[in-house]
Amino acid sequence: MSVTDSLEHVEATSAAGNRKSGTLVLLLAAPLLFYLPGLLPGRVLLPLDILCGSLPWSATASCAGRTISNPVLSDQVFQFYPWHEMVRRDGWRAAFWNPYAFAGSPLLANGQSAPLYPLNWLHWILPPEWSYALLAVLRTALAVAFTWFFARRRVSDAAAAMAAVAYGFSYTFVFAVGYPIGDAMVWLPALLWAVQPMRPIRLAVFTALELLTGQPETSLVVAMTVGVWWLSTRPRWRDLAGGARARGPTATAADARVRRPRRGVPLSR
Repeated sequence: MSVTDSLEHVEATSAAGNRKSGTLVLLLAAPLLFYLPGLLPGRVLLPLDILCGSLPWSATASCAGRTISNPVLSDQVFQFYPWHEMVRRDGWRAAFWNPYAFAGSPLLANGQSAPLYPLNWLHWILPPEWSYALLAVLRTALAVAFTWFFARRRVSDAAAAMAAVAYGFSYTFVFAVGYPIGDAMVWLPALLWAVQPMRPIRLAVFTALELLTGQPETSLVVAMTVGVWWLSTRPRWRDLAGGARARGPTATAADARVRRPRRGVPLSR
C-alpha cells in the first residue's frame, strides 16, 4: 500500500468515526430537547393537575374549573412522589419503615418504591423541579444510546439511529418513563448489547440494575427477550457452559496449547 493510499484510508476512517460520534451526540441531545419544557423555571415533570380530582385539593381556588389532562398517571402523584419525598426528607430510616401506610410498614418490602435503585437516588439529592425532568432525560438517553450500540453491529448507522429513536421515543417508553416499568425497560437494550458477544461484568451490572428497578414482571419479560435473542445467535455449548466466566482469546489459546500435546513428546514416562 502506497503512502497516498494509507493517507486516504486514515482520512476515510477518521471521517467515519466523526460521523458515528456526531450521530451519537444528536441521539443524546434528543432527550434533552424533548423534555426541555420540564426543566423550565416554575415547572415540574409531574401530572399535578390530578390533585384537582381529589379532596381537599379540589376545593381550592387553584383547581376551580380545571380539567385533569390524564388521570391514568395518578400513581406518579399519589404513590411514587410521596415515597421519594419521604426518603428525601427522613433519610434511610424511611426506607425501612413507612409510618403513613396502614399501621406502618417497611418501605423496602414494597418493590415499586425501589429505594435501592441508583437512579432514584437523584430524587434525594435534587428538588423535584429538577430530579423528575433530569431522570426522564437520563432514562431516555440510556435507552437510546444502548439501542444504537446494539443495533449498529448488524445494520447501518442510519438504521441503528432510527431503531434508537423508535425505542426511546415510542409511546410505551414515553408513557412509562415516570414509572418503575420505564426503569425496567431502560436496561433491555443494554442487556442485549452485553450478552452477545458475552461481557460478563457488564452483563452482571446491568442485570443487577434491572432487578433493582422494582418491576419484576417487566424484568421477567426483559430476561426472556434477552434469552431468546441470545439463543437465536446459536451459541456453542461451550459458551453455554462457560458464559458466566470472563474468557478472553489469550486464555482460550493457552487452554488449547495445554490440551494439545506436541509431536514427539510423550504424555507420560
